[in-house]
Formats: sequence, C-alpha cells, structure tokens
Amino acid sequence: MSSISVETSQNVQINYQLATLGQRVGAFLIDIVLLYISIFIVAVAFLVSFSSVFGGEDSLYFFVSMYLIVAFYHLGMEYFFNGQSVGKMILGIKVVRIDGEEPGFSNYFMRWMFRLVDITLTSGVAAIISIALTDKQQRIGDILGGTTVVRVRNQTASKRFHRIATDDSDDTAGRIAEVSRLTDTDVRKISDMYHKIVSGDHDYYARAKLMIQLKTATMKKLGLSQTDLESKDFIVQVLKDYRNYHRSGSAVNDEL
Repeated sequence: MSSISVETSQNVQINYQLATLGQRVGAFLIDIVLLYISIFIVAVAFLVSFSSVFGGEDSLYFFVSMYLIVAFYHLGMEYFFNGQSVGKMILGIKVVRIDGEEPGFSNYFMRWMFRLVDITLTSGVAAIISIALTDKQQRIGDILGGTTVVRVRNQTASKRFHRIATDDSDDTAGRIAEVSRLTDTDVRKISDMYHKIVSGDHDYYARAKLMIQLKTATMKKLGLSQTDLESKDFIVQVLKDYRNYHRSGSAVNDEL
C-alpha cells in the first residue's frame, strides 16, 4: 500500500498510508446515499406536514435550501470535522496537508471548488485519472489545495488525549512542573503527533527516532535541557502532568 512522509512544524516526519481509490470512492458513495436519504426524509416530512400550504415561494425556498445543503456539504463537513465527511469517518480516512501542517479553510475550499472539474462535470473520471497518475494520489483539487487523503484510526484527538491523561499508572513518577508553559494548542499538537507516531506505518527504529524528535521538540518548548525519562514515557508524562496541572488549577480557582 502506498504511503507518504510529511514533516511537521516540529521537524518530526510522519508516515501516512494513503487512502486507496476504493476507499475514496466508497466514502463518496456513502456520503451521497446518506445525503439523499436525509433529503428524501425531510421532503416527505414537509409534504405530509404542510401539504395544504406547501407551494409557490415555500416550494422555492425549500428546494433552494436542499440544493445549498448538497452543494456545501463536503466543504462544511471537512472544515468543521477535521478533514472528514460522514463517509470518510466510516471508512477511516481524512484529508491532510502534504506539508504536515493542519489544513485550513483555504485548503478545503480549493478541494471543494475543483469538485466541479474532478467529479461533477466529468462524472469522477478526472479525479480517478489524477489519483491514479500522481505519486501522492491527489485529484486536481488536492494538487491545488496542497492536500491528499490518508488512512487514520477512527478516534478523535480529544479521546486519545483523555485516554492517556486519565491513565493513572505510575502517575507520580517524573512530574514535570514546566507543563505550565504549554497552551492547549501545544498539548493538542503533541498528543496528535504522539498518536501519529504510534499508529503510523513505521518500523521499530523509525518509530523510536520519531519519538526522540518529538521529545526533543517538546523539551525545547518546555525549556528543559535534560530528563531521565525515555522518549515515549516523557511524552505520556507531559500529557498527564498538563491535565493534572489544569485540574488542580481549576480546583484552586473554584476555591477562590
């Protein structure tokens, strides 16, 4: 299975398995089916409930609303749900930037705008040809938006962070007071990076090297010059200590 390597802003290289053409087509078909089933149910409900008054301008407003939902569905879903539509969530794939940064609205907008060429006007033929011929399996919208679609585990960043942070095993070892220097955004990036390394397509040595790079970048952020903790243990401890720091801080604020 094809894969790509991207370098994040923390100078950590992450390997992703690229989503297959079948997965991307499958996600698209799931979205279409779910979208039109939803529209059919809503349309029937409106007709049954308002059959005596449903007509004229009311009909126009209804159909315009349904059209806008269909037209902007993928843009809205990918922007608000971290690169995933319902179909992508079900099949465990998502949109990522090939430079390692988090996709922004402009990236999603470019993908959405060129759906007209990739899918609508060519019945998907342009997208299939482009994905098949490019190294990073990108359709035209991906190329112009600097994105591609990769496989991910169906688990949100908040759930992953919560799982680590609430694991109290050996929680007293190696407390790191400098976590107070981190922001929520910093910790979310560290957590995301940690799980990309753990779940990525790496062998043992590559994973160890990436974990060392993440540890080094995190220590620099914390202002630490040394630690006795191994790379993986250090990252886990940072996440735990950050959670405990904010939990204790909230308790102090409540008392005040």
